[in-house]
Amino acid sequence: PRFRRMEEDPQPREPPAEAFVCGANESGQLLGGPVCDALLSPVPLLLPGVRVARVSLSLSHALLLSDEGTVFSVGDNYCGQCGVHSPEQITSPLRIEALNTKAVATVAAGAQHSAVVTSNGELLTFGANDHGQGGHGDGGALDVRRPRLVHLGAVADVSCGGAFTILVDREAVLGGAAAPTCTGSSASATLRAGPPRHGSPRSPRPRGAPSRPGRGTPSQS
Repeated sequence: PRFRRMEEDPQPREPPAEAFVCGANESGQLLGGPVCDALLSPVPLLLPGVRVARVSLSLSHALLLSDEGTVFSVGDNYCGQCGVHSPEQITSPLRIEALNTKAVATVAAGAQHSAVVTSNGELLTFGANDHGQGGHGDGGALDVRRPRLVHLGAVADVSCGGAFTILVDREAVLGGAAAPTCTGSSASATLRAGPPRHGSPRSPRPRGAPSRPGRGTPSQS
């Protein structure tokens, strides 16, 4: 026959995974919970129709990855750590439009920076880069306000610390001898790929405080 009838899926799609949040939420970092000093009891994450695959929480921002590879961000964004130019504080989950063409496999949130790895091993970072934690080399912008590709080999996984990033090379994993690569700085200097460019990691800006003066114009890409 010229046409074949489409068969029904014998395994219907599961309902969205339900997630709950609690704790400090003065910047709205709890993925859509009410903005307040603290949520003392778990409340449902309000993101209708999205199946949660992974969540990464940091000091005052968070990233959520859906099972379809879509990335949402929420919380403080004054360094661009939520992957958008503005506003400086996002109080409900916002889809990162710059990643729409990427099939993201994992997400990681650092103190004031973020990283994602795609299904084909691309690493993109955004947010604070004053210690090189974004991996963009000497002379890189202090703040990267949109996801920017880090030019290196295929990456299998990534994790963000306070002001540093650790990533695992995909080829090393396949070869059975995975060796992590580090960028940025740590308080003990044991994970430092080079001397820090701007002293110790920055402290979060107090809620309601003005933007940091005297640091030049943040990167717009």
